[in-house]
Amino acid sequence: MGLLDIEKEASGSSAVHRLDGRVKVISFVLIVLSAVIVGRSGEWAFVHRIKGLAFLEIYLLAILFLARVDKFLFLKRVALILPFGGAIAFLKPFVEEGSPIYTFPLGITATYEGLLEGALLSSIMIVSTSSVVLLSSTTTVPKLVDSLRRLGMPKELALLFGMTLRYLFLYFETFQRITEAQKTRCFNIRNRRVKLGFILEQIGYTITMLFIMSYRQGLSIHQSMASRGYNPDSSLVSAKSKITFLDAPFLALTILVVGSVLLL
Repeated sequence: MGLLDIEKEASGSSAVHRLDGRVKVISFVLIVLSAVIVGRSGEWAFVHRIKGLAFLEIYLLAILFLARVDKFLFLKRVALILPFGGAIAFLKPFVEEGSPIYTFPLGITATYEGLLEGALLSSIMIVSTSSVVLLSSTTTVPKLVDSLRRLGMPKELALLFGMTLRYLFLYFETFQRITEAQKTRCFNIRNRRVKLGFILEQIGYTITMLFIMSYRQGLSIHQSMASRGYNPDSSLVSAKSKITFLDAPFLALTILVVGSVLLL
C-alpha cells in the first residue's frame, strides 16, 4: 500500500468526499470522544458499553459504504494501526487485578476484570482508528489542513502539519528509489546467506542517506519560501467555503448518533 493510493482514495467524488472538511473533522472527533467516554465510564455495565461502541462502529461502516471507499484498503490501514495499541489491550488480562479465570505457567494469571478491560480497550481502539482512517480516506491533505486552520489551529502548527503531510509523499518516494537502487545491486535484506552485520550496516547507510536528503530538502524548501517573502508573521491564504445543505444534516445526524449513545 502506497501513500499515493491513500491520497487518490481521498480524492473521490462521493457525497461524503464533497462534505465540508470542518464538518467531517468535527463529526469524527465527536465520535472518537464519545467512544472514549462510553468505553471508560464505570457508571455503565460492560454490556451497555460494548453495545454503545458497536453502534458507533456500525455508523462508521455506514459512512464507509456511502463514501464508496475501497473496503480492502480501509481494513488494511486499520489492521496496520491496531497492533501499536493492541499489545496494551492484550496485556490487560494479566496486569489487571480481579477474579482469576486461568493460571498460565510461571504463575501468570489472567483475571476476569482484566479480560473485560482488554475487550473495552480493543473496542475503543477499533472505533477511534476507523474514524481517523475514514477521515483521511475522504479528505485530501490540503483540505484537511485548511479545515484544521479554520477551526482554530495555530498557523505555525498548521504550517508544520501541512508540510509534514505534503512532503511525506516525497520522502516515501525517495525511500522507494533507494531500495530499488539497492535491489539492482543484488542487495536483499531477507537474504539469509548474507551476514547480519552487513545487512545492519546497509540499513544504517539507508537511514543516514534518507536523513541527509531530508535535511537538504528542508533547507531548500525554507530558502524557496524565504525568497518568496515568507516570514514567521506571514498569513496563509485559503479559499473560503460555506456550509452547504449536505453538511448540516450530516453533522446533525452525527450529533444525534453520539447523543443517543451517551444518553441511552
